[in-house]
Amino acid sequence: MPRLLLSFVLIVACGDDDALPADAGTDAPRLPDAGRDAGPPQCTASSECDDALFCDGVPTCDPASPFADDFGCVASTESPCPEGFTCDEERDRCLSPCDVAGDVDEDTYVSEACGGADCDDTDPTIFPSATEACDEVDQDCDDVVDEDCVVEE
Repeated sequence: MPRLLLSFVLIVACGDDDALPADAGTDAPRLPDAGRDAGPPQCTASSECDDALFCDGVPTCDPASPFADDFGCVASTESPCPEGFTCDEERDRCLSPCDVAGDVDEDTYVSEACGGADCDDTDPTIFPSATEACDEVDQDCDDVVDEDCVVEE
């Protein structure tokens, strides 16, 4: 009889093994909470992700993204400048090809393509008011070839 009583006490004292104790969800995976409940603070709007740099584009707030930083911001992968333009971080602007290379041949005259008067921006001897040479080339960009040129016979 003592064995039976001891067995009964052990079963009652230990309870039912099939039930799992409630642990307030500590075993559940944690989801991003944008810093509202715990952990480091995270962004809630893209305006909070501005890094004050112009040329790296506009970052977005997306704490659930695998590309997000610790604050939840995702860096932009697009330049703020159109194709063919160069980004100028110092002036926070996009430079056109003419802004960067409006005078490729460095003769101090801007090319016609960029609104200037240099009719051949690849040759520094061709620009408005250049002296004509007798070579069948319009050096002074006036659409007249070899004017005032004396050809000796």
